[in-house]
Amino acid sequence: MPPIKTILLVAGIPALICGAVALFFTLGAPTWLVWPLVVSLVAAAIAPLLYFRARNWLLYALVSTGAGCFAKGGLGLALRTSGEFNSDSEPQNLIRVAWDLAYGGSNLIDASLIVAGILLFGMALILQISREIGRPTSDRNDPHETKPTDSLATWFDDNVHSANLSESLPRALRFAKQIGDEELSRWIRLELYGYNEQGGMKESDTVPEYRAVPGRWMDKYDAMLDVSSYPDLAILNEYRFRSSIAELEELGSRTEMQNISDVYMTNLFREHMGIEVFRFCFNPIGVRGTLDVIRNLLAEKLHTIQTPDTI
Repeated sequence: MPPIKTILLVAGIPALICGAVALFFTLGAPTWLVWPLVVSLVAAAIAPLLYFRARNWLLYALVSTGAGCFAKGGLGLALRTSGEFNSDSEPQNLIRVAWDLAYGGSNLIDASLIVAGILLFGMALILQISREIGRPTSDRNDPHETKPTDSLATWFDDNVHSANLSESLPRALRFAKQIGDEELSRWIRLELYGYNEQGGMKESDTVPEYRAVPGRWMDKYDAMLDVSSYPDLAILNEYRFRSSIAELEELGSRTEMQNISDVYMTNLFREHMGIEVFRFCFNPIGVRGTLDVIRNLLAEKLHTIQTPDTI
């Protein structure tokens, strides 16, 4: 809730309850209604203290003092108007002391206190309005309200290096959209959904080098493609995974050697090199290395864009 509305709401509670007390007494309300109304009045006077505690000390002082003025002035006028107060009929205890304090003084003093309460509430409202006008529009939310980006940034600080990417990337995508970073959003989508149409891959895009996992191409007789004599072809001893992050995490969790078949790549070998290969064999440790690189890149990108306003 915006601060101005909050001040109006909190400041209005004591005024309304004080008015209700005076009205009940003026209409000859029964005595058993007195203390419930007094308790309500005290609670209303405490409300500003609870809300403005440690937020703005000047507003805190103005609103709480105004509530106290309303409480004393309104209740004092109500008690005298009712004519039900009898100084000899009540026991001498703490409740009696509070009753005497409320009844003490004169109608002029209590009316002055009510006016003082109105002035204090008005000063608080003017102060807050002037602060709002002097602040940029983008900053006029309550600085103590938690922004969505605040909680996300805090989560990244605590978990980005330890959480699974399948958990942190969706949060990062939401964060990037909230701050309007299109470049980061696009990179996250590609990593999250894979380097394919679903991830938003374009014809000009290439699968990044850090997604390359070392291994060997094998033919259907389990013979390994050996290009050790051709240094320029060493790139053939790796495979760049286009898979989604969930698929990479599943592969990385395995412990035994893995094999994949890629029809597109096997056709390239056949057409351009006259070689028949059947599968690519690799160690899952390489996939875990790729996941670590992606995780570190994510942390670096988030650290770069997190300004003091979003942390």
